[in-house]
Amino acid sequence: MEKIEVELYSDAINSPVLRIPTRNFPGILIQGDSLSILADLASEIVDQLAAGDISEATDAAEELKQNVLNRIVIYERALKEHGMKLPYAKR
Repeated sequence: MEKIEVELYSDAINSPVLRIPTRNFPGILIQGDSLSILADLASEIVDQLAAGDISEATDAAEELKQNVLNRIVIYERALKEHGMKLPYAKR
């Protein structure tokens, strides 16, 4: 394990925005349990599609989408508050 200093742009619960020294832009730290939830949702979508259950797959996909979009809102807000440009083009 290596200890380093990071720049904290937002300490939002379950989605802190931080930058490590080797990166140009900040990222979001995803806790292990939250990462597992994202992976479970993605697996559920694949499984439901394979089973032909479009309705259930759509529900899980919507939940996954909202989870990710919520984190993007936190990320974009943090960068804006610190006068930083986004590392991607907004759609």
